[in-house]
Amino acid sequence: MTQRRACKRVLFGAFIVFAFFASTVQGQDDSKITVEQEMVPKVTLTNQKLISFFISEFFLPETLVTKIDIIDATSNGFGEKDLAITHPSGEIYSIFPSEAAQRIMNNWKFTPNFQIVGENLNPEVYESLPKDRAANNIFSSLLKGVERNYSGGPIKIRMERLGGNTVFEMWGYEEGELSYTPSPVPCSSDVMYIYSTVKDTVFVEK
Repeated sequence: MTQRRACKRVLFGAFIVFAFFASTVQGQDDSKITVEQEMVPKVTLTNQKLISFFISEFFLPETLVTKIDIIDATSNGFGEKDLAITHPSGEIYSIFPSEAAQRIMNNWKFTPNFQIVGENLNPEVYESLPKDRAANNIFSSLLKGVERNYSGGPIKIRMERLGGNTVFEMWGYEEGELSYTPSPVPCSSDVMYIYSTVKDTVFVEK
């Protein structure tokens, strides 16, 4: 009976502490909490030999695995303290690779097909670059749209087109600085062709 009462007191006390903690968290200003998103490199393994190798080297307690996603959660290259997600179970593990596994993972580097890092110049400058003209034209068109409709400072943009769908996201910007400005109407020039006939008279002596 005494043990039962002690147990109830402990549970009741824990409930009071939890309720106090929950009310304290709810009472905090939400503006102090920032929810952000960022892109991190991910490697997907579907080769069964590689899957078996990494299951063994990571000491994962699973046998039926058809795919492994390895995420560079630390953003310093694939290695210790990164995350492995096994499929189809969906279990998540913090990994500590062996030397053999780490040697393989050191070769995993994400290289974009196209990347440009430059100053906030006139978009026409990037459009006129001689190399990668198609990619630079896409970048220039995006810059033109941002400059025409947004007068603020920082802004983050993500776009992904996959199959028949397109995802476009903007965040981290000042909403009050957004203002719609239509695209300039292209100027068309009228061309007038003037045709003239020159006649001359030639006198021939008899």
